[in-house]
Amino acid sequence: YRQTFAQKMEFNDDGTIKPITLTSQGVGALRQVHARRPNLALAGTATASSIRPDWKIKSDASLNRTETFAPVFATDDSNGSRWMAAVGDATPWWQIDLGAARDIAGTEAYFVKPAAGHAYKIEASLDGKTWTPYGGHTDVVRRSPHMDQKPARVRYLRLTILAGEPGLWEFRAY
Repeated sequence: YRQTFAQKMEFNDDGTIKPITLTSQGVGALRQVHARRPNLALAGTATASSIRPDWKIKSDASLNRTETFAPVFATDDSNGSRWMAAVGDATPWWQIDLGAARDIAGTEAYFVKPAAGHAYKIEASLDGKTWTPYGGHTDVVRRSPHMDQKPARVRYLRLTILAGEPGLWEFRAY
């Protein structure tokens, strides 16, 4: 999984490492952190062309864990969940309804398997019927996140994956 935690190490007088108590708090920011703009997609309603069926992890029965891939998981602000399209979905798309027309300045798409690269298009709409191009690219690019910056008034944003693994860890609209 993608989240990594670091803990402060302290040493005894003889140079040995003192026991480390692991927490999810870590050591804090290692560089200056700039405040992020509010993610408007967090309060939206996500839908998609398809959803990959739940997957029961069988490698360790003690985990008793099942992965689910609902569209809402691309806007839950968590690195531990994701939306995945069904295998065989020829034109996978993911969509967010912001609930009302909103002014946005940009989007960030965090695709599953970013090192393999993705091509995508984002379309915007005020009514969910008439769509206009907003962002994306047709060439396969390896990066994370894929960012599009363009001021627009939108209610709906639809991301269609043209190439690459059909899934999103997270989607931000700000």
